[in-house]
Amino acid sequence: ATPAAKRPKQSKPKTLVSRHELSEKAMSCPTFTKPKEVGTFTLDGYRAFHFGTKNLRQYRKPSIPSNLADGYPKRYNMRDETTLEYIDFILQFLHEQQKTQPSLLKDVQIVAYRGLFTKIMAAYHAKKDTLQFAAQKFNGQVYLCEFETAEKQRERKSAPDEQRKASYAGYKFEAVATVLPDEAQTKKSIINNSEGVCSVCTTRIDGAKMLIAGEIDCLDEQGHHYIELKTCTENGRTKPSFERFKTLRWWAQSFLIGVPTIVVGIRDRQYQLQSIEKFQVAKLPRLARTVDGSWDATTCLHQLQVVLSRVVKFLNALEPGQVAVVHYDRDTQDFKCQLDVANEFRFLPQWYTSDASCSR
Repeated sequence: ATPAAKRPKQSKPKTLVSRHELSEKAMSCPTFTKPKEVGTFTLDGYRAFHFGTKNLRQYRKPSIPSNLADGYPKRYNMRDETTLEYIDFILQFLHEQQKTQPSLLKDVQIVAYRGLFTKIMAAYHAKKDTLQFAAQKFNGQVYLCEFETAEKQRERKSAPDEQRKASYAGYKFEAVATVLPDEAQTKKSIINNSEGVCSVCTTRIDGAKMLIAGEIDCLDEQGHHYIELKTCTENGRTKPSFERFKTLRWWAQSFLIGVPTIVVGIRDRQYQLQSIEKFQVAKLPRLARTVDGSWDATTCLHQLQVVLSRVVKFLNALEPGQVAVVHYDRDTQDFKCQLDVANEFRFLPQWYTSDASCSR
């Protein structure tokens, strides 16, 4: 490794998208095509990769009340968040899938996880959040990978137990509100947040084709459509901030991969599940408009389109193999971009870039 004292300094960040461009309401909504699923993959309790929707569960209305803190912390296998996974699971999916579907990446401009797009769309409204991601171009596609900021890392390490307990309650709700197909209503005895099923979709925003991977919670009771599961406190549900902020992230993450319904478990402060509320994703923007100062779907999509197009433009001006780093400056509320001179953010592994099936 290069000694720290001799490592090259990162380049000076340049404004990629200004606060004015983010806050101004777009004259017209960017065109966004309906997401088309091109495959799925599963991560088991050990974070091992499998093709398909292995163990994808179906929604079943849970018993009310249910104790969403039951089993915490003794029956909670929490994922090691210090392990850097980058976008390796997407790459693993593409690496194998292209052997039988060589046109999978045809015309695709951008590859990323759904969570990053959600944060870009919510950045201007979530003014307290920080965001950082890297962009690397390979074989015509721009790959994006989120990197934890130093501030987010400090927050994660210093998170109080009550915050971890609230996170557990969300996973517990998923456990009590779902069953495996053809299975009786049974409760998962161990909560393991390493497990997950991801849907891989293609869509277009203003003509730019994107490949997005996002975790899915379960199928509906008929087994036909995906459902997103969420939890919320009774107090949080009645605050104006519910429509102003929380519904924005819920809408964006479901909208991006075509999930039509969100089922919310409403709990009290003692973690007792008290009621169930369903939201149609397509109606959430209308709900947000009932509260002054809330988010607007057109503006959020405009933000995503502008940021992504500027990232692609910035990368196209670089030498092959160079990496760009983008961060959202919450003080100025600008997106800023710089060249990764020190090679601290290179994330595409050699096994992917050197494979013949990925280099078509």
